[in-house]
Amino acid sequence: MTYDAFANTIESSRPVEVYRFIQGGQTFEFTSAEDEVTVDAVPYNPATISRGKIGQSPTDRNATLEIRVPITNTFARRYRASTPGSRASIQIKRVQRGDFPGPQSITIYDGFVASVAFENEMKEAVIACRPIEAASSRPVPRFSYQSLCNHVLFDANCKVDDTDSRWRLTVNVSAQSGATITVPGAGAFGADWWVGGFVEIDGGDDARLVLAQSGNDLTLLLPFPQSAVGRQVIAFAGCDHTVTTCDTKFDTPEDTQSNVINYGGWPFVPTRNPYQTGLL
Repeated sequence: MTYDAFANTIESSRPVEVYRFIQGGQTFEFTSAEDEVTVDAVPYNPATISRGKIGQSPTDRNATLEIRVPITNTFARRYRASTPGSRASIQIKRVQRGDFPGPQSITIYDGFVASVAFENEMKEAVIACRPIEAASSRPVPRFSYQSLCNHVLFDANCKVDDTDSRWRLTVNVSAQSGATITVPGAGAFGADWWVGGFVEIDGGDDARLVLAQSGNDLTLLLPFPQSAVGRQVIAFAGCDHTVTTCDTKFDTPEDTQSNVINYGGWPFVPTRNPYQTGLL
């Protein structure tokens, strides 16, 4: 029978929902059923989980969906110490209990995790989710007319190659103190080489912005949830978005010439504002 055939029969309709969170290279699968279920060849573990109402009207495309789980939930625990460096997506499907094995699944929600809060004396996690449509409803600004570069380092407009060994360092972390980690070999690239860049746990699961550098010591915006000592990380060079840095630090992937040809700002914008200082 199809999903609709079960749903349209009151006696046979026994809906079960499955939740799948994807963050970096990890996935977390849960179900509201009392035992494990397999949907589309993916096993979902039983969990205490509840959600709010999913709106269907066009005005609901920006609405926040709250999913509540215990603090012990493996996905929610990732947000206890600090916010992970990559955004998580969420998909909710519904199946009919009588349709197993190999049930027909209906996707009832696709979105992303906006935030995670902890309530009830840190016993419950509230996962706030936004639908995919919310991302397309936000205004997208044009480039700002400014002296600093508008591009993001390593993006398609910047064209600096993030796989080039000149801009990255793969090594095991040798020490950690709070948000500061020791990355052997980082100091050899030069002072502040990594400031404004980021450090990624090898595998692309999590990343942190680099705020300061002292030799091999890199101070991150936030520490990783677990100790990074002994773990392999990839450090990516930073950029202050000035034309001088673009000209002297980075080369285009096509050749060894300055990357300033791809600079995304207007470095010679006058700094003097005649509306504030007058013409003289």
